[in-house]
Amino acid sequence: MLDIEEWRPVPGYENTYEVSSFGQVRRIEGKSLKPCANSKGYLQVTLHCRGKGVALLVNRLVLMAFRGIPPEDFESCHGDDIKCNNRLSNLRWGTRLENAADKVARGRTTKGKIVGTNHPAAKLTDTEVLKIRHLAKACSLSSAKIAVQYGVSKYTIQDIVARRSWAHI
Repeated sequence: MLDIEEWRPVPGYENTYEVSSFGQVRRIEGKSLKPCANSKGYLQVTLHCRGKGVALLVNRLVLMAFRGIPPEDFESCHGDDIKCNNRLSNLRWGTRLENAADKVARGRTTKGKIVGTNHPAAKLTDTEVLKIRHLAKACSLSSAKIAVQYGVSKYTIQDIVARRSWAHI
C-alpha cells in the first residue's frame, strides 16, 4: 500500500506554513523550505512571523500538526532512530525516559553512539561482559588475568567492571 502525503497547517503558523506527513515544510503558497541539520543532527527549518525568524525542529512540527501539542516534558521519538526520517509513520510523542530506553534497546547510547555488540569493533558479547563482571567481583580474579582469558587489555576489563564501558547491560 502506498503512503499518500497529507499536508496540514503548522500550529501557531496556520496562515503561513504547512507540514506534510512525509516531513516536508512549505509556505501556504507552495514554496518548500529547505531544512538544515542542527548541531545534534536533527532537521530544522526557520519559520517567520512578524519579521522574526524562529528555528523549529521538523519532527516536532510534524507531530504537532498530526498528533497535537504534546503534554509537558514530552519529546519526539524516532521509531528507527534516524534523526532525519521525519515521516509521521516514524514519529511519536514520548517522555525523555521512553526515548532513552528506545535508544538503549537499539544498542545506542543517549548520545547516539553505537555501543555493545552493535559496535563494529566489539570483541566481546553481552554474555562475556556479564561473565567478566562476575569473575572480577565474585571470584576476585585480577583484571590482568581476566584480560588474558578474553584477549583484551586489563584497562578494558577495569572499564567493564566499573561500568565505564558496556554500561547498557
